[in-house]
Amino acid sequence: MKIENENPTFTPTEKMIYSIWCDILKIKDILKTDNFFNKGGYSLLAVKAFNKIKAAFNVDDLEMRVFFDSPRIEDLAEAIDILLIKKKYSIQKYPIPEKGIGTYKTI
Repeated sequence: MKIENENPTFTPTEKMIYSIWCDILKIKDILKTDNFFNKGGYSLLAVKAFNKIKAAFNVDDLEMRVFFDSPRIEDLAEAIDILLIKKKYSIQKYPIPEKGIGTYKTI
């Protein structure tokens, strides 16, 4: 028999966010679809959770607005995974040839 509130499987990113939320909110009953603010979170706790999340994933370019716009574990995990993929495959600066031989500019 399936329990209606049974949590779907967490991704590794979701597990880390879940762990941080449990620590910040002092509760364990959190689904990946739960809203941080509906589980007892408020703006100061959100800032604390956000800073822990940024540090845990080393995503300095994650904006606080993302947390307030999508305060659910699954949404935050998706945003973080996208940032991590972009970071991993970011385009490096490579010299490209300009007109003529032996002259290059960096892009």
